[in-house]
Amino acid sequence: KAFWRYLNEAGYADEYESEHGVDAINSPERAALYVRMICGVQSRSEIGKTVASLVKWKALDSEYLAWLSAPTSVPLDALVPGGVG
Repeated sequence: KAFWRYLNEAGYADEYESEHGVDAINSPERAALYVRMICGVQSRSEIGKTVASLVKWKALDSEYLAWLSAPTSVPLDALVPGGVG
């Protein structure tokens, strides 16, 4: 559930809600949907089959790991070069 919280706090839910009509991430299925949308694939098994999908996944994973290890008082924008979104 930490990954869901990260996606919501990072603003991915807001970004994709306006574009795709999808709201908050609150289930494994919804988190998988967001990962697929972020990485530009139809199935998570496709991640890594193109350079673009792998780059997007690695960026998302790196941001998430930084978020996990940061003190809770650090704003997310401070962890992501150039800000979030």
